Amino acid sequence: MFRAASNNKQSRALAVQALLGRPPVRQLLGVLTFGNEEARVVGGAVRDTVIGRTIGDVDVATTVLPETVMHLAQAKGWKAVPTGLEHGTITLVIDGISYEVTTLRRDVETDGRRAVIAFSRDFKEDAFRRDFTMNAMSLSQDGTIHDYATGIADAHQGIVRFMGDPPTRIREDYLRILRFFRFQSSHGRNDQDIDQNTADFHACALHTAGLMQLSRERIRQEILKLLDGPNSMAAVRAMETIGIWDSVIPGSDRDFATLQHLRVLEKATTLKTDGIVRVAALCGPTINSKKLQKYLALSNREHKRIVTAETLALEINEEKVADTVLRKIVFLGGRDGCTDALLLKSSRICASPDATIDAFARAQHMFAMPPVNPFSSQDLALRGIHPGVLMGCILKTSLELWLDAGLPSDATAQRRIIDEAVEAGRRDQDH
Repeated sequence: MFRAASNNKQSRALAVQALLGRPPVRQLLGVLTFGNEEARVVGGAVRDTVIGRTIGDVDVATTVLPETVMHLAQAKGWKAVPTGLEHGTITLVIDGISYEVTTLRRDVETDGRRAVIAFSRDFKEDAFRRDFTMNAMSLSQDGTIHDYATGIADAHQGIVRFMGDPPTRIREDYLRILRFFRFQSSHGRNDQDIDQNTADFHACALHTAGLMQLSRERIRQEILKLLDGPNSMAAVRAMETIGIWDSVIPGSDRDFATLQHLRVLEKATTLKTDGIVRVAALCGPTINSKKLQKYLALSNREHKRIVTAETLALEINEEKVADTVLRKIVFLGGRDGCTDALLLKSSRICASPDATIDAFARAQHMFAMPPVNPFSSQDLALRGIHPGVLMGCILKTSLELWLDAGLPSDATAQRRIIDEAVEAGRRDQDH
């Protein structure tokens, strides 16, 4: 959640000291800073250090050419992987942790998706090719934070501002439109609507057609991250006003109320989900799941997860979920499928946090000893039914009857069910 950290030099200095005090970071900057060469920490690690957030990946920019970076790293015994050599990026693995090291560069040519680059030695020039002011800062080995625009102030105030001219930054890579809203979600002013009267917002609105040039994989990555942010509702609603959702997920009836209630339930119950369920909540059950899979490049596993959640959610018809319904969902979906379905349907019917917590508490007990299909081919063999079409039909019918009856565990009820299934199977066979 965005909270403006205390903007004072002392707290910032302590955070910088903690980052530079990490042995791998200190060693890496030391190896790549010599003579006229320099290396700095850049990007998100600097931004989150400035505002007192937990730091994720640490990226480094350097004047040292990629081949020399690899040579120096190997001399230190570090693993060096040329993950993006054509763009000057080497991934170094130090003490089991990966660090992306990229030689300073400038764009020679851009088409909105890819860039032709040339290597540079100018950190300021490199900063002005980055997306937002809060992401354009760099940190030297001596602890100096280099802010060539308004990065420190913007990071503290939750202002997502393009670095330099907004239309120019967007035309370099149209993905920056989605990144603008993703950072509004993750680092913007919490619980506040996005200001739609800025040059940055207007530039996004004017260039939405450029999103059609992007791969579905790149769109997917930004959308799922965006839906994970604490200020996601403000972001998704602002995107709707300029037609972005119609571009990236056409044909869906956006259900902002369900997504909003899902986020409320997550906050109130500490039951966390992820972007896949949030996408299902936002798009609603009306969009064809195969189309959703195509638009967001979902894997077959993710597609199946949404289908399972939607199917199981249909079993829930009221806020107070009956035990028989819970048992059915636990049996058919397992822990993950049950969790997805409960959160999804609870959000759609605006269930109270207390009712949702109660349902999950009862489901937790069922997870410990989940229902097991009581019918098997051995049971039917004892009745003289041999493996084949008839046995398969009887087993299928038995399972359906058992589910409809609320998954009874007593032997008498189960015996009645299999008797009914056998009778139905033989009757169908005779006809």
